[in-house]
Amino acid sequence: MTFLLSTPGRQRIVPKIHFVIKMSLHAKAFHTAFSLSLIAMSFKRCAALKSRDQVNIELAAALADPSGAFLNWTQQFNYSYIGAEFEHRLGIFLDSVNYCISYNANDTEAYLGLGPFNALTNAEFLESYHGYNIASASPNTTIIVNGRRSLQQSYYCTKSAYNQVSTIPEAIDWTQSSAGYAVTLPVQNQGQCGNCWAWSAMEAVASLDAIVTKSNAQVLSTQAITSCTSGTTGCSNCSSCGGNPQDGFQYVLSNGGLPSATTYPFVGWTGYNATPGALDTDTCSNSLEKSISVTISGYCTLPPDSADALQSAVAYQPVSTGIAASSAYFQYYQGGILTSSSLCGTSLDHAILTVGYDMTAPTPYWKLQNQWGSNWGMDGYVLISAASSVPAEGVCGMYRDLSIPIKSSSTYNPPQPPSPPPGASQSINNEGITSVPAPPSPGHAFRICPQRIMAGMLTTLAAMITIRVITTNY
Repeated sequence: MTFLLSTPGRQRIVPKIHFVIKMSLHAKAFHTAFSLSLIAMSFKRCAALKSRDQVNIELAAALADPSGAFLNWTQQFNYSYIGAEFEHRLGIFLDSVNYCISYNANDTEAYLGLGPFNALTNAEFLESYHGYNIASASPNTTIIVNGRRSLQQSYYCTKSAYNQVSTIPEAIDWTQSSAGYAVTLPVQNQGQCGNCWAWSAMEAVASLDAIVTKSNAQVLSTQAITSCTSGTTGCSNCSSCGGNPQDGFQYVLSNGGLPSATTYPFVGWTGYNATPGALDTDTCSNSLEKSISVTISGYCTLPPDSADALQSAVAYQPVSTGIAASSAYFQYYQGGILTSSSLCGTSLDHAILTVGYDMTAPTPYWKLQNQWGSNWGMDGYVLISAASSVPAEGVCGMYRDLSIPIKSSSTYNPPQPPSPPPGASQSINNEGITSVPAPPSPGHAFRICPQRIMAGMLTTLAAMITIRVITTNY
């Protein structure tokens, strides 16, 4: 196969250059090379974790060329600013770059960098991406099991409710389940809707259902929880959806279960009222909420300020976790282990899901799944210190408010909690990157990125192309 590309000169006396691109494509060789390129790329993440050095290089480049870096950032995270707004956001962006550089120079555990929130003020970040309200859960609430109030008038779980595993493993990761089905969901994105508590509750219910039924976790309706839970603020403007995971669990229990996200999809961050003929997010759809997909039989809250209770509970199921997440510590988090409560405080304003821990790592840590998309943090996850030296309430207050759904089953036989493979998660270093990557869990296989596939195809073709330049007089 030969192509002839000519570039005519401006004057006839100028030599004419012919580019002859000769492609010798041996069918078998091309097929083999192409196949290998696809296989190699299929094992790469679309958004690979960044090391501390990579993050610092990005920050230095942004400081050297703020406008260019900011323009690239807006394209990467799909923001659009023009005129005065562009300049305003550029200033906020540059302030965040300087903050991250200063922070990284002094912390050897966690590191901050360029993520989806670098052009937001901290007030804007708090308003749009939080929404947790610890006060909405009354300390006088009793345990609800099988639809009935427990005789024990206590807000907290009995030990038997959360201590379901006879031997507590030293390290587990529910995102790496080897049980043959996915226990956790892929990282979700609440968008600019402050209903974090609904997402945390939904994910906890989905994971528990997967464990009990031995089937893949399914995405359930956070819109039903947000719009139909009584006593919480509606979500019409997606900035004041205050609530608590216990509110979500109570709604699921009272409603007789929770519909799937396919039946009652999440649109809170764009607004039902933005779609002609659709519902406003403050309005509950009674018909959709009754299309039940998953049920629970109760819920309760773990004893506060108890790392042991959290470890026992996570050994059995992922746990809804209240956390102080409004500081730059979370806003710009890129990787490593958060170890300082002084930087985030203990005033809870966000709810996420604790999905694992490793007590054998040099710095023991908890693994938590956020719902700010996979472009935030470590592919959507954050590691927080579980060292015995942390304050009683935990780093960022994460031991203060922990809750779990309960699901009874006459045939219940919990799977063996998944443990990280030897030498994998135990080798988390101060850059937050494992030296030996853990294998993907069912339903969480590394994604095949179209861009990487195309790049591999072009690379393969380029290796087979011979370019011959011929000059002749016109």
